[in-house]
Amino acid sequence: MGSITSELIGLDQAQFNFVLSKLNDAGLITNIKVHYTKTTAYPLIVYHNVSLTPLGIAFVEEKLGINPYEDGEEKSKSRK
Repeated sequence: MGSITSELIGLDQAQFNFVLSKLNDAGLITNIKVHYTKTTAYPLIVYHNVSLTPLGIAFVEEKLGINPYEDGEEKSKSRK
């Protein structure tokens, strides 16, 4: 899978960092470090190989109406 960047989804870097910090705080993604500073109004994010947690996967499946008991091939067929 390719990279998801702020430009790709139409957010400026501050908005993107804010969203990443919220997803991390909610336990939906992993492998990011959030740094709050006194000099910026938004968190600084260090990330590498960010991935969904099991909770994040369940959240996405629920929101997209995906049956969590289907295997990967069945899930992709049902989304087309």
